[in-house]
Amino acid sequence: MAKPNERASNIELLRIISMLGIITLHYFNEDMGGVSAFAVFPELLWIVSKVLQSLAVPLVNCFVLITGYFMIERRELSFRKPVDLF
Repeated sequence: MAKPNERASNIELLRIISMLGIITLHYFNEDMGGVSAFAVFPELLWIVSKVLQSLAVPLVNCFVLITGYFMIERRELSFRKPVDLF
């Protein structure tokens, strides 16, 4: 795997796809008046929305892991950062 300060095109592509998954979840969100609010169970729209949502949920976790990996700075270890959050 690439070091955090090197460019890894394949990981960046996975990160872009993960961003599209996040946008998909926001589009289908029922609370925001998305597609899921209008989809009824036996219809094709309901099936498509549930399939796309189930494919997009793991992409959110993938995005968080990739972003966290590339934000690591291995040279410095600071116990002050968690204290500053409080």
